[in-house]
Amino acid sequence: IFLIPLSLFSGWENSYGYKLWICRGYSVIQTIDDDFTLAANVRYNSSQPPYSINDVYFLHLNSEGEIIWEKQYGDSLEQKIYNCIQTFDGGYAAFGWTETYNNGIKHADIWLIKLDNFGDTTWTKVYGGMESNDWGWFGQQTSDSGFIIIGYKQDRYSLQYNIVLSKINSYGDSQWVKVYGNELGLKNIGFAVKQIDDGGYILSGFTKYQFTQLDTADIYIIRTDLQGNLRWSKIFSINQSGEIDADIGYSITQTIDKGIIVAGTAHWVSNNNNDMYILKLDSMGNKEWERMFGGLYKDEAHSIQQCEDRGYIIAGFTASFGSGGYDVYLLKTDEYGLKIWDRTFGGVEDEGAYYVQQTSDKGYIITGWTDSYAITYTAIYVIKTDSLGVA
Repeated sequence: IFLIPLSLFSGWENSYGYKLWICRGYSVIQTIDDDFTLAANVRYNSSQPPYSINDVYFLHLNSEGEIIWEKQYGDSLEQKIYNCIQTFDGGYAAFGWTETYNNGIKHADIWLIKLDNFGDTTWTKVYGGMESNDWGWFGQQTSDSGFIIIGYKQDRYSLQYNIVLSKINSYGDSQWVKVYGNELGLKNIGFAVKQIDDGGYILSGFTKYQFTQLDTADIYIIRTDLQGNLRWSKIFSINQSGEIDADIGYSITQTIDKGIIVAGTAHWVSNNNNDMYILKLDSMGNKEWERMFGGLYKDEAHSIQQCEDRGYIIAGFTASFGSGGYDVYLLKTDEYGLKIWDRTFGGVEDEGAYYVQQTSDKGYIITGWTDSYAITYTAIYVIKTDSLGVA
């Protein structure tokens, strides 16, 4: 393990990883003791088959970014984890997917790992069908101490991809599974889910209508009841000029006024340019406002959270601003989505952020990846800032 400290002030920037490994941080949380726990995916090269291996990796850091413990899990098959939460018992749960074998056939299953407060596994469970590939993406603990997981599935003998929502009890047993999108395009992908105040769920992702135009997609938002039954679904296209575009909702949360905020990206095929896209809806899915942020090149939003002041903190990456290549892009808005400030972090190579959370001191914790501050390939990048986004 290496740690490269990049700042010595009230905030800090650190990179973590292994030589010859590609390491990316996907989720970071402030824990009940004001430390930080993050979940990452790591890929390394082996001299034996299968030669290139994906494992999952957890880091627990103190408030200064120093490593308290680290855990790595994996085998010769592919595993990916995309977010980690602290559970009501003080331990952790992490969500993603793993390759498994059924009757000698390799396929993907949704994967849930339950950890104790030291990062050791309490239990692991997989969910999916023998006749489908099932990929988990994001999960959270529900009010009944169970779990909800969003992802997508593909039937083995079909081109169709649909969003899948899985409800799990506190012991890891499946309670119900719902599938959405079959009546829409050929590819429906779910990236984020949140339980809301009425006990139901809000989901975000995208739908693609055909495979002949791979860059054509629209943001897909779903609201369900407590049992996952559809209350409403809405599709949002940023395209107003008739050109082909691709709009994706990566992050969703309920707002203080009982509405919904979505963060993602809008891709314009005409100039191969991405913009950060923020969409505010009321509780019934009606658009209240939308905002775009970016410059001449690719800019994406991957995480959004409403802050104590009712504004929003947004994290992603930018090629339009910063030090060169892609840089981490952190943007603060007011409650109407109007920019208050923005910050970039990174060096001359590529960086990006997948997750941001406001911390108890009203600052922010961000994780993603860095090439500039890695010993070789790509390292986990963690940034702690003050309330003004200064590290």
